[in-house]
Amino acid sequence: MQVPIGNPIEEVNCKLCNSKKKPEKILEVKGMELSRCKECDVIFANKRIFREIMRDNVYSRYVPSMFYVGKDAEKKETERLLDAKHQMNIIMKYKKIGKLADIGAAAGTFMSVAREYGFDVYGTELSDQSIRVAKAYYDLDIFKGDVEDFNEKNLDVIVLWNVLEHLYEPQKEMKHLVSLLKDDGIMLIKVPNHTPETLIDEHMLPEHVFNFNLKSLKFLFKLIGLKILETQFGMDEKIPTITVVVQKRGKIKK
Repeated sequence: MQVPIGNPIEEVNCKLCNSKKKPEKILEVKGMELSRCKECDVIFANKRIFREIMRDNVYSRYVPSMFYVGKDAEKKETERLLDAKHQMNIIMKYKKIGKLADIGAAAGTFMSVAREYGFDVYGTELSDQSIRVAKAYYDLDIFKGDVEDFNEKNLDVIVLWNVLEHLYEPQKEMKHLVSLLKDDGIMLIKVPNHTPETLIDEHMLPEHVFNFNLKSLKFLFKLIGLKILETQFGMDEKIPTITVVVQKRGKIKK
């Protein structure tokens, strides 16, 4: 896609349900806007920085803070490892072994823990630096590219842990991931559970372009052929969260 010179912001309709209705404006920040879709109830950035700009200038340079030298690095590593084991405890209720893909794998910490549990692990990432760290620190090979460029099939588990809110085309990209699952495959997904009120102080623009609640998640899952097996509500510091396990419920419409 050609990005207009001098204009970093695009205006879009809802890419979750593709509604053409004018959304309800919630918040404006530095030329970007968050609005609520009147069809699926998701709050999305209808004015957002172009995907290509974010990929080349933000995501391509990301490295998790636990890999920086400093007094908090060890603490952050401990927290991430505990979080990864929490993820695995959920997954192990449904899958004891198999092929697992971590979408937005960062530097591979979760992949390394899943490997210790006996899973064959795969991952995707946009950051060259994180991919290099994953190789050096965990001896992991992570695929570099967008979701729709990843084509490892017959997966038992796909994980999107604090990733779905970053996807620019959630319906399209999630349909692609569903097509990579085995017929009884599952996804583990965690997202912020925002309201218009929490978004005022914790909007996370420009990175978070979709803000889900349980209603909008259910809308997406029905659309792409997934059924909910488990739902958990939690908190990440000040931000409420939703964690779901979903499973394929049949062939999806093309």
